[in-house]
Amino acid sequence: TLNEKPLFSNKTDHIVNTMKCPPEAQELAWFVFRYFILPSSVYEISLSHRKRKDIMESLANPDYHLFDKVVKSVIGALRGNYDSYIRSDYFKNLITVIKTEKEKIAMEKKIEDKKFNSCLPMFR
Repeated sequence: TLNEKPLFSNKTDHIVNTMKCPPEAQELAWFVFRYFILPSSVYEISLSHRKRKDIMESLANPDYHLFDKVVKSVIGALRGNYDSYIRSDYFKNLITVIKTEKEKIAMEKKIEDKKFNSCLPMFR
């Protein structure tokens, strides 16, 4: 109708409006910040002071790429830790224990199967 306000008054308004996150995304950004980024938070992840500061500054007007650098940093750290972990004595010992338990369970199953099979002739 004629009395309605135009959706975008000029090209600049259009650009600004399309770059903003919806309120739900802003709430999610604050949730992630409170639980994972904020110093001494419940699930605080290790980040450089610079990355933490950048995120804090961006929270006033978050965009969809707010946590991209954090994700890359965390994945890089996990990859490095995982590679070290699978070469560690702890991991090798864990694999040995798991194999031993599997073999033990398999032997117990064979014994149970033999007992069960030996009872079958009674029911034929």
